[in-house]
Order: sequence, then C-alpha cells, then structure tokens
Amino acid sequence: MQEFRERVSNLKEFSSELIQSDILNPHYQQKFDIVFSVGLIEYFDVENTRKAFLNHLQFVKTPGVLIVIFSTPTFLYRMTRFLAEFLDM
Repeated sequence: MQEFRERVSNLKEFSSELIQSDILNPHYQQKFDIVFSVGLIEYFDVENTRKAFLNHLQFVKTPGVLIVIFSTPTFLYRMTRFLAEFLDM
C-alpha cells in the first residue's frame, strides 16, 4: 500500500489522496472528484453490498465520478489489470 501511495503521489498531472478504510464503517468526511474502488464490493453479502456502494457515494462530490470495478473477467477488468501490471502497480 505504501508503494502505491508513493507512485500516486509522484503523478504531476493531478493531486490525489489514497485512503484505506473500512467501507462498511467509514470515519472519513472529505468528498472527492473521483472515487475509485477495485475488487471490493463483490465480497459482501447483499445487505452489505448495498451499504458499501452507498458509502462509496457519500465520498463523491457533486458533480463527481464514482468508478467501481468488480474483479470478474470482463473486458474492463482485464484492461485495468493489464494497465496496473504494465505500470508495475
């Protein structure tokens, strides 16, 4: 996680903040232009999946973007994984 934080912080085009927290019991109040989540929500039962998704939304500014990627072998997942591996992330 620390290595990923360092890589993200070195990007010059935009500012970013990487947050690791419990999405079912978030204790973070700030809102962001983009919230990006990969390979998390599919591990919850139906009730907690809904709660996790709604909790993601509370961190998105209006207007803003929420990107949630499920780790299933879809085209988007394979491309995201390829890029992450290519960038050695």
